[in-house]
Amino acid sequence: MPDLTQFAVFFAAAALLAVTPGPGIFYVAARTLAGGRAEGIASSLGTALGGLLHVLAGALGVSALVMASAEWFTALKWLGAAYLVWLGVRTIRSPRREADVAARNAGSPSGACTMQGVRGTQGVSGMQDVSGTQNVGGTQNVGGTQNGVGVHGVGVGRAFREGMWVEALNPKTAAFFLAFIPQFVDPAAGSVPLQFIVLGLVSVTLNTAVDIVVACAAARIRAGATGHPTRIRRLREASGAGMMALGVGMLFARRSGG
Repeated sequence: MPDLTQFAVFFAAAALLAVTPGPGIFYVAARTLAGGRAEGIASSLGTALGGLLHVLAGALGVSALVMASAEWFTALKWLGAAYLVWLGVRTIRSPRREADVAARNAGSPSGACTMQGVRGTQGVSGMQDVSGTQNVGGTQNVGGTQNGVGVHGVGVGRAFREGMWVEALNPKTAAFFLAFIPQFVDPAAGSVPLQFIVLGLVSVTLNTAVDIVVACAAARIRAGATGHPTRIRRLREASGAGMMALGVGMLFARRSGG
């Protein structure tokens, strides 16, 4: 393993890179603004797993093969970009789709039957009681509006899986590990793959810690929109646009020396 001085230099460099705003931080922030703190943290853990996959691939030499092949690199780049754009489009469309469903439910025949039943009880329970019942029905409409605004996200499990795939399909992550970690690997200090994995694990841990902090900060911004459904919808739409922008940006990734 590298000596303490070399490891300290690596740790300082990795920490500095971790707090530098990049695609990973922006993705976690966008996911948090769209679905809340739980989904943001789940996305952070998912991107951590995706990063560990890149570390393992780098240690085994798979990443080097991908980076050396223009075809494999391009395929990975396009897959990652398409996946991010798809996530963005879905994030933008989901609040609108939920609003349409809520609107249809509010105007469904079952709602009309309920109101007819209420009117039918006017002669029995009195006008005041009927009015109270109508207000309850109005409460149902309010609930439908909340669902239509899309306050519910994709769920923690799905956010975790999507975070993993976003990171695993990002060729920039592979390029980063192959360019950064070997500078601190000492062949005379032991197994090179083992050193690569240990240093990669440290780097991923630092990145994940920063991502979780970002998720908590973004969650506070989203909490400020609580009680304002329109703001939450706009946050989700802006988050989706951000994911799409990250996907387009991924298309400009270049191989080292390519």
